[in-house]
Amino acid sequence: MRIAIISPYSNGPTRGNIITVRRIIHYLENSGIEVMLLPADSMSQDEMLINLRNFSPDIVHAFHAYYCGPIAHSLASKIRKPFIISITGSDINEPAFRTHPSTAFALAKTTAIICFDKKCAESVKSHFPGTSDKLTIIPQGVESLPLSANPFPGIPDDVFVLLLPATLRPVKQIEFAITASAPLTSSINKLLLVIAGGAVDAAYSDKIKLLLGINLHAIWVGDIAHDKMGDLYNRADIVLNCSEYEEMPNSLLEAMRLGRPVLAADIRGNRSLITHGNTGWLYNGKSDFQKMIQYLAKSPETCKQIGKQARQHISNNFSSETESQLHINLYTKIILNNSSPETDIR
Repeated sequence: MRIAIISPYSNGPTRGNIITVRRIIHYLENSGIEVMLLPADSMSQDEMLINLRNFSPDIVHAFHAYYCGPIAHSLASKIRKPFIISITGSDINEPAFRTHPSTAFALAKTTAIICFDKKCAESVKSHFPGTSDKLTIIPQGVESLPLSANPFPGIPDDVFVLLLPATLRPVKQIEFAITASAPLTSSINKLLLVIAGGAVDAAYSDKIKLLLGINLHAIWVGDIAHDKMGDLYNRADIVLNCSEYEEMPNSLLEAMRLGRPVLAADIRGNRSLITHGNTGWLYNGKSDFQKMIQYLAKSPETCKQIGKQARQHISNNFSSETESQLHINLYTKIILNNSSPETDIR
C-alpha cells in the first residue's frame, strides 16, 4: 500500500499539524505502508505531480481541508486516484477558512473526511450537510515524550510554573494568559508563566513581546525542539491551553500522557480530552481561570491525583498504534471500493 500525504507545513516553528503528520507517517511506515510526504509550504503542485506519478500512490491524503484539500483534488484527479481529507482545526473552526468556496469544493469531492472526535464530525456535518456518509472518526494518538535526568534549564527550582505551549498567533490567546495570571502574583509566591512556541504571526508576536516587557512574571522561551518538550512539561506545575478553538490539541495530549495537571479553556476540542475535575480542569473566562489557578496552587495532592488519572485516560484511549491501524483500515476500504469498475473517480 502506498499513501501520499499532503501537509500544510513542514518548515518553521513546531505546530500541531507537523507533529500529527510526522507521528502518523512514523506509525504507518512501522506497519509496512509506503508513505510519501508532499509539504505544501515548500513544494509546488508541479513538483508534487512529478513525485506522485513516480510514486504511484493508492490514495492521496490531505491534512487541512482549506490549505490542502483543493491541491489533493487536483493532483488525485490527474493520477486518477481517490483522495481523503483530515480536518485539523482551523479549517472547520476559522470562519474565513470554513466558509471559503475552496473548502466546500474539496469536502464535496473527497472520498472520506477524517475527524478526531464525534463533536468535530457533528460540526462538519452541520456546516456541510452533504458530507454525512463520508465522515469517519479517528482519535489522535500521542507518543510519550522522552525525559532527561536534568530539569529544563533556565527555570529556578522554587517557582510555581504555569506552562503555555503555544505558537505566537491570535487563536492561542496568549495575551489572556499573561494578563489574567498577572494579578495572581500577589497571592501565589514566585508564580512564573512560561510560554513555549515559535513566532508565527509577526504582528501578534510583537504585541506579545510588548506585554512581556511590562509583565515580568511571564517569559517566552521560544520554539523548543519537540524531543525537549518532555522536560518542560515535567517542570510545569500546571499546563495551560487558552485557545479560542482547538481540535484535540497535541499539547494537552502530550502533557496528560506525562501525568501533568492541565487547565484549559472550555471549548469543544479541549472537552474532547478533559473531563472537568477528573482528567483535568476547564475554565470559563478570566475570573474562573484565576480561581482555578489559586485552587490548584494550594492543592498539590489533588493535582498529582488528577495527573495520574489523565495519564491513564490518555494511555487507554489515544494510542498511536490504534490511530495508525484505523487509518490503514480506512485506506484498505477505499482501495477495495476503488478497484471496482463501477467506482466514480472523483
